[in-house]
Amino acid sequence: MNNLHVTRYNQQFMINNLPELKSKQLHHELETWKRLLTQYIRTNISLKLMYCSGLKAISKHGEEERDFRIRLQISYSNFYEMK
Repeated sequence: MNNLHVTRYNQQFMINNLPELKSKQLHHELETWKRLLTQYIRTNISLKLMYCSGLKAISKHGEEERDFRIRLQISYSNFYEMK
């Protein structure tokens, strides 16, 4: 009889706290997913950017070198026209 009481108590406890338990479990699963995604991105995906130290310019994602150089020439020309 005592075991039955404990079982019913545990079931009632689980039912009463179900939203809170689901919320904690969901938070834990989201944190795990976030950690794994971050780890995957850091190890498997590369981002190649070009940098011009003179103009302190960085290429845009997916920008071709030719387009970056043209943008630098335009920026350089505009910079010296303003002086």
